[in-house]
Amino acid sequence: MNRDGKTTPSFLRMLERVGEAVSRPFADVCTLVSSAVGIFWMGLHPSRWNRAVRTVFVRQILFTAFEAVGAIVFCGLLIGLGVVLQASLAFYKLGQESHLGKVLVMVIVREIGPLMVNLFVIARSGTAIASEIATMVLMGDTRVLESQGMDLTHYLLLPRCFGVAVSVFCLTVIFVITSMCTGGLASFWIPALKGQSVRYFNDIYAAVMPTDIINLVAKSFIPGFLTALICCRTGSSSTVAVTMIPIASAKGVVHSLTTLLVVTIIITLLTYL
Repeated sequence: MNRDGKTTPSFLRMLERVGEAVSRPFADVCTLVSSAVGIFWMGLHPSRWNRAVRTVFVRQILFTAFEAVGAIVFCGLLIGLGVVLQASLAFYKLGQESHLGKVLVMVIVREIGPLMVNLFVIARSGTAIASEIATMVLMGDTRVLESQGMDLTHYLLLPRCFGVAVSVFCLTVIFVITSMCTGGLASFWIPALKGQSVRYFNDIYAAVMPTDIINLVAKSFIPGFLTALICCRTGSSSTVAVTMIPIASAKGVVHSLTTLLVVTIIITLLTYL
């Protein structure tokens, strides 16, 4: 303020910048949540799944899930040998094998499995979706679809969001089964764990609770759904030049990673409350 008690323009501009910096993230979150709810509700109606949408949905699953099975199995083998097997050795040596199943379910099923698969899908499919949508916008394909009377949300977002979400869930299940089975089967070649394989699998089976299944579904389906939505939105915002396509892909990855961590923390807190 000046000596007359009036607010100076510079002070007003500073307040405007502060208010914009605070309100913009909140508005982005509200827009993302409302868009996700709308697309999810749209997907619950069978009439929305015409042949064109089903084709995009199947192709998205083929790219995101089917073509990535080998890499996910390999990662599951590494986690099974590096984490599950070492945990088994430590628990049996300490005489705490009765708690092994609960700990492995808590670590692999609830946390490592969904997190690893989501990171893999963001790095592989998230960038591809953002680049694809950005290229379509830049080349004018979206305008052609609109001129033909097609709803872009219906044709572009709906099958990709559900395709990525279903793919993340399936890959998470494959990752968890592979890592758990690797740790149990590897005990046949470890002298200290011989004869413990049957007990190991029984402990794992007994430790899996309904809350663990719900946790795995939520941590795989929700982040996967939001990843596709975020990458589609960032891709559609790059309409200036070809050089904006990699920038859109990078923004999509960063925003997807941030959303993944936030959603994972929220679900974890809700699980243990």
